[in-house]
Amino acid sequence: MRVIIILLKTSIIIVISITLNSCMITKAHQASKARQEFTEENNAIPPEFGSDDKTVFICILKGKNNYDKSLKKIVTENYKGKYTFITQEELKAEKYKNKEIYRYLFNYFGNGSVHDYREYFVKDRLEILTYQSGAGFSFFDKVLTIYMQNLELKRLSYQ
Repeated sequence: MRVIIILLKTSIIIVISITLNSCMITKAHQASKARQEFTEENNAIPPEFGSDDKTVFICILKGKNNYDKSLKKIVTENYKGKYTFITQEELKAEKYKNKEIYRYLFNYFGNGSVHDYREYFVKDRLEILTYQSGAGFSFFDKVLTIYMQNLELKRLSYQ
């Protein structure tokens, strides 16, 4: 009986280890894929993004604590241009109707559940164009970091 209990515990540890390892490999693969996907060449970054230092980048909050908290942290740490965090409802305010200043908007398609693939995009509100690679991702923290780093590199290319 004691041997069976030890075998069961060992089996559980092995299954947990394999699952965690699989998650880490998937996350690393998605990070590598995101770095390639979120580029101007893949239509994920507008060609003129960052060309005007007066432009304020709008980041849409979803009212989901984990996502909103991560978005604020990641943008603050990785994007050094001007930005603001607002909800979709706040976007209707008179202040944001100036599309010269509030030209670009960051958001995603998808319901945003833990296991849902999200398709992130930047919308050019002035030209009414959406820039999106078409790739979907589930590990939003890593993917957001990479997207913001690539947007920052594009912004810096104009300085």
